[in-house]
Amino acid sequence: FHDRAPALKNAGIVYFAKGIQMILANNPKAAVTSLKHINLANQKIGWNGFSEIALVLSKPKFNLVTFDFSNNHLFPNKATVDMVNNVSMFLSKDTLVGLTLSNNTLITFDENKLPSLCWLLSVLSNLKNLKILRLQNRLTKKFKLALGNILLDKYDGSSGSADASGLFSSFLCNKFHILPKATDITILPIDADTPYEDVDDICNSDDIVLLAGILTNHEKVNKLSINKHSINSVGADALSRLIVNNKYIVELNLKFSIIGDLGLKVLLDGLLSSKSRVAFLNIASTKVTEVGLAHFARELHKVVPGSCNLAYLITNSFKITSRTTSLSLLRSHRDSDVALICALLSLNNNKILQRFNLRNAKIHARREMEIRKYICDMIRRNTFLKIINIADTFL
Repeated sequence: FHDRAPALKNAGIVYFAKGIQMILANNPKAAVTSLKHINLANQKIGWNGFSEIALVLSKPKFNLVTFDFSNNHLFPNKATVDMVNNVSMFLSKDTLVGLTLSNNTLITFDENKLPSLCWLLSVLSNLKNLKILRLQNRLTKKFKLALGNILLDKYDGSSGSADASGLFSSFLCNKFHILPKATDITILPIDADTPYEDVDDICNSDDIVLLAGILTNHEKVNKLSINKHSINSVGADALSRLIVNNKYIVELNLKFSIIGDLGLKVLLDGLLSSKSRVAFLNIASTKVTEVGLAHFARELHKVVPGSCNLAYLITNSFKITSRTTSLSLLRSHRDSDVALICALLSLNNNKILQRFNLRNAKIHARREMEIRKYICDMIRRNTFLKIINIADTFL
């Protein structure tokens, strides 16, 4: 019924539902029971009509695979408890692989007359085979946080459940679009050249939590770039859990996003885990200060070589990539930069960098002993560096 003119509206869809019931009453094995795909987009159907068709299609005889109910007339004040229950029962069918509910007001009022999306959250958190989900709707912060955390917790890889593979691998909302076969996923504001404060479509921490939940079972992504968004510590925690859950992500680019020292600290829990496969991290222009980098260096220095895959790192001060064969420290490099570089090279994961020039490196007297230990451990552990220049240094 896609773009049918005139639209079915509530009356039309009620007659349609009753017609199906009459057919089934006369012939339980009628061909209508073999329906796999239904498109009811743009039909001006309200909660009453949605409830009637949902009540019919929720019967065990129907094994729908895809259902499109985008751009209909769902108004919160028209939804009764029975209507919401009928719709929830239908949408909870395990046979559903594709579901589109875009451009609808899915918010209803709970028993306290407060706006809520609990019914939708309950449906989505229990579906086992849904691969395609389109929700270009006004979603509440509470809903996005709840759904993202449920997906991160429920499918954390510990259960080894095969039916969780690729769950929500295709997802569309107002802030981002995930494709099932995408290997390089980049999340940018619509107008990527606009500063933070002038953009209405940047992702906030709740959007990042939802993104992490959606990607937790994505089987193709190996590079994730989240640029010019507000991640903060809440979003960083979700990303930390994501890179532990998803064994395919090897590159994480957060350049120009807001993370801060606390966000970086939280992110390290997952990044330095033995379960993480991330080898490349970009935290340039993320509002991480020298304090955050110093903490990063200390935590990295504690890691046992071979238990972490991190090999390449970009900050505001230096770049160590898969193409960097030589690195020279400058007078502008701070103590935290020197410590972080040495701690990173101590992991012995970088097989490309062969020349490291420490000449003229200036270290504050109070940190000389600490930095000396970092350098000595780097020399002891690293088997790929061929030339290390320590002339004219505090050593």
